[in-house]
Parts: sequence; C-alpha cells; structure tokens
Amino acid sequence: MDLITQKRIAFRNGLKTDYYRKATFDVSNLELFSKAVRSGYGDAKRTFKNIGAFWSGREAEKQAFFKKIAENIQKVFLEAVSDDWHEKLCALFLCQLEELGYSSATYGQAQKVINMAFKYLFCMEGAENHAFFARCHM
Repeated sequence: MDLITQKRIAFRNGLKTDYYRKATFDVSNLELFSKAVRSGYGDAKRTFKNIGAFWSGREAEKQAFFKKIAENIQKVFLEAVSDDWHEKLCALFLCQLEELGYSSATYGQAQKVINMAFKYLFCMEGAENHAFFARCHM
C-alpha cells in the first residue's frame, strides 16, 4: 500500500463520523461536496471572529453559502479549470462572505476551509481514482 493511500485511510479512520468511511466519491453528487465544505468549515470556524453571532438567525443564507462554495468545488472536477483554481475558490469564499456582510475572514481561513473540503472528499472510497486530486496540495 503506498504512502498516500495509507494517509488517506488513516485520516478517514480518525474521523468522528462514519459518513466519510461509508460514502463513495461521486463527482455528480452535490451533497458530497456540500458535506465536505460544511466539515471543512467546522474545522476552521473557531478561527472566525464572531462567526456564530453573524450566522445567528440566518440558517437559509448559511446553507446557500455552503451550497455555492460546494457547487464551485464540484465544477473543478467537472470542467477544465485553469491553474489558479485554488486561488479562485478562496477568493470566491471571501467574496461570498463579504456579500453577506461578514468582512473579517482572511485568505488563510478561506484556504483552510477549501483545503479541508478537498481532504474530506479525497478520503472517500473511490476518490483515489480521480485524476484531479493529483493537483491538490493536501
């Protein structure tokens, strides 16, 4: 077993939820991408100043925000993308938050969420067969 496979399996097995251990990567399943974005956000949200108060009473906007980011991550797998795809995803994350009225997020926080979303997607069964993951910096 190669090192990448070992690390992918170790990450998946260390997760608190069975979702990623049981899910199979399917590039057409938007819910997988949405779940990965929400999980990545969960890993990073403690670093966002007053984010809990910001989202309070705005559940529909929050879900729409996650869906928008997930759709754009999914596009990376479905369409030919330029080499600056990661930078564009991070910029989109920041832009979407700013449009909603939250301007305290940093580029590093956006990177954390995007990178973790890709890591969650990669740990699913079948993801190792998708060539795009070779372009990720996980």
